[in-house]
Amino acid sequence: MLYTRKTLSVEATRWFQNGDHPLDYVNPRIGCGISMPAEIAEQLGLEGELVKRFNAPGFPPEATCASCGQRVDAHGAVSTPSGAAVVCPGDWIVTGVDDVHYPVKNTVFTTLYQPNE
Repeated sequence: MLYTRKTLSVEATRWFQNGDHPLDYVNPRIGCGISMPAEIAEQLGLEGELVKRFNAPGFPPEATCASCGQRVDAHGAVSTPSGAAVVCPGDWIVTGVDDVHYPVKNTVFTTLYQPNE
């Protein structure tokens, strides 16, 4: 039996580095909830609100990701209901049902989604 994916509109932001997501560095305690440039947040030692820095014990910063081949220190992590999910540069951060955020590889995203007109 064949099944067709139901139509579903999602919000998505393509992520390349810390501070890319519009929900990062928006902190009501700092800047009155106004988005802060990533460079300033980095200087203050802040971490993104949504996409955290990838930090896994046992991974030296110069190690490369098996999925994308880039250094692990260029990656992020998003908290999902099933635990932290690694975000590779170029992945999309999709906001799904109940405002749950999760990363989707670019090849999968462009296959499943198209912009609303």
